[in-house]
Amino acid sequence: MWFVKAKKLRTSQETGWDKVAAAKYLDDRMDTSCVSCHTVIPYVMASPELRKATGVSQQTPQEARLLNETLRRVDTYGSHEPFYKGKEEQSRGTEAVLNLSFWLVKNPQKIDRH
Repeated sequence: MWFVKAKKLRTSQETGWDKVAAAKYLDDRMDTSCVSCHTVIPYVMASPELRKATGVSQQTPQEARLLNETLRRVDTYGSHEPFYKGKEEQSRGTEAVLNLSFWLVKNPQKIDRH
């Protein structure tokens, strides 16, 4: 198993990028109906660090919604509809990757590194 840990964010003066704008862009992307690895995984990995870097202590509404939706879908895995109808197998695989990625980011202390 591998796990990528985000590097510590540097100040805007060091990098020339706007952390607040980056966080807003990611939050806005989560307000789309597309649920896929290229949307959710960067969001899950970057949001906690961007919140710290911008001085925001609480989860965004998008993060809270994603957490609640993930927990609900894990609890009802056998009975809920797949994300992509007509592609059930691919949809379940994508969902498993997303759920695991979300869990790894939210529970780094539980990763067995031995």
